[in-house]
Amino acid sequence: MAEMMYLGDDNWKCSICGQVVNTEYDLGAIYHDCKKEDVVESLASLVHDEWIEWSKDIASKEKLSEERLNRWKHYWIPYDELPEAAKASDRVWAVRAIEIAEKHGFTRRD
Repeated sequence: MAEMMYLGDDNWKCSICGQVVNTEYDLGAIYHDCKKEDVVESLASLVHDEWIEWSKDIASKEKLSEERLNRWKHYWIPYDELPEAAKASDRVWAVRAIEIAEKHGFTRRD
C-alpha cells in the first residue's frame, strides 16, 4: 500500500503517484490503490538485487571494516525479507527511475 502524506484540510497525497485524495466524506480514501505501486515494488526489488551483487563484489575485492561487512551481510537477503526501512530506501531509487522514464515519455499501460 502506498504511503500517504497529510497535506492539511483532509487532503492526503500518494507518495508514489502524487494523486491527492480528500477524506472529509470518505475516510477509506486514504487507502488509495496506487497504480504505480506494483511497478515501484518490482523496481525496488531489482535495485536491491543489484546492490547485493555490487556490495558482494566490493566485499570480495576490498578491505572493509568488520562493522561495515556485518552491516552489509545483514541485508544480503531477498527484498521481501527486508525490514520496511530498508525497502523504503530501495523504493526511493525505484521512484527516481520511474520519474526519469516518464520525463522521457514512457508511460504505463494498464
